Amino acid sequence: MLVVPIGEIDFASRDGLAEQVRACSGTVTVELCAVSFLDAAGIGTLVEHEQRLNRTGGSLQLCCPRPLTRRTIEVLGLGPWIAD
Repeated sequence: MLVVPIGEIDFASRDGLAEQVRACSGTVTVELCAVSFLDAAGIGTLVEHEQRLNRTGGSLQLCCPRPLTRRTIEVLGLGPWIAD
């Protein structure tokens, strides 16, 4: 399943992302090419749902992050989630 958020993923918008990912099961890909900003609240939402998906035999992967978003993900040790 594919989730395509747009704009900023932060405290104010994380619930929208969570709702989209919550509706998915199995392998979920979050396409980040249209995401201009990703903060700790957004990362926390991704981690929460990655753990949920893993518990049910699924997985979460990220694709197409912009350079700054990619760097943030990698610095946090989540680089393996990026599927290029």
